Amino acid sequence: MSTDDDDYSGEQLSGPPMGYLIVIGPCFGCGKVFAFSAQRVPSVVVEGDRRPVCADCIEHVNPMRVANGLPLFTPLPGAYEAGEE
Repeated sequence: MSTDDDDYSGEQLSGPPMGYLIVIGPCFGCGKVFAFSAQRVPSVVVEGDRRPVCADCIEHVNPMRVANGLPLFTPLPGAYEAGEE
């Protein structure tokens, strides 16, 4: 049985390495563990550290923000997906 790995010569391909990164951690608002892109996820700063906020919490808090005259939190595209590294 042959696989693509059988033909690998060890030669480096040109160009920068490519990959994807996803972080898994707890939401600051509800504590639910979720997957997110560390560079795009909405977050709050607590004692100097960024803490991620899940999509459910963003949806929950946005009506209260509107009622208080504050702008909506709008997650960046790809905030809850693997990000290219």
